[in-house]
Amino acid sequence: MGIGYFVTLALTRNKQQAITVGVEVGVVNGTLGIAIAAGILGNSVMSIPSAIYSILMFPSVALLIWLGVRNKA
Repeated sequence: MGIGYFVTLALTRNKQQAITVGVEVGVVNGTLGIAIAAGILGNSVMSIPSAIYSILMFPSVALLIWLGVRNKA
């Protein structure tokens, strides 16, 4: 999520777009990790790190959005 934010910010210099890309990258990566580990590989133990990331991702995304909205005003 952080890498998506900072790379987009460096390339576009647009904070709103960087926040959007950061959130999207963060949400997609958690879901994709669970889908690959549990669905394709059929190993539920391998999905544990992605599940933990998904739990931690939501407060991080909320913080990123809050900071973006706060700095915009």
